[in-house]
Amino acid sequence: MHPERSDIECEKRAAAEAAAELVPHGAKVGLGTGSTVAYLLPALAARGLDLRCAATSPETERAAARSASRSSRSTRSGRSTSRSTAPTRSTRAAG
Repeated sequence: MHPERSDIECEKRAAAEAAAELVPHGAKVGLGTGSTVAYLLPALAARGLDLRCAATSPETERAAARSASRSSRSTRSGRSTSRSTAPTRSTRAAG
């Protein structure tokens, strides 16, 4: 991987993890379509919050559902206590 690319990905991960720490339990969260959401979803799932999420694209909605599903399986197996809620619906901005 190109060194600059690696630095950018590290910064995206750091930003996503910092943002996830600001989300309170029970929050309504809008999930965007940018590349940083790939780092945000596992960071939110790791916090074990009950969230209501709305995704701006079907791809982000599927990724959030997979993240929540992995989090739920971890809880049942005793490896983790994460409990994030998958998005309930997609919303698209009018354009």
